[in-house]
Amino acid sequence: MNVTIAFSQLAIHLIHFASFMDHQPTNPAEPIDEKRLRAYVALIDKLLLGARENANSGRMNSWNFGIRQDLD
Repeated sequence: MNVTIAFSQLAIHLIHFASFMDHQPTNPAEPIDEKRLRAYVALIDKLLLGARENANSGRMNSWNFGIRQDLD
């Protein structure tokens, strides 16, 4: 169940990221909100790093924003 929670969190953040990218300007002259884009990329990177660490350790943990939490 903890793995399900972790992947659910990742899916939610990926949906938010896709929504953010969908609302970016299509005109190349308009600037993209780079600060927000970098924040999303950093968050997704932390989530993926947490998932990889959990898989490598064999522990059944959930993680939130890169911080692992035992839910046992």
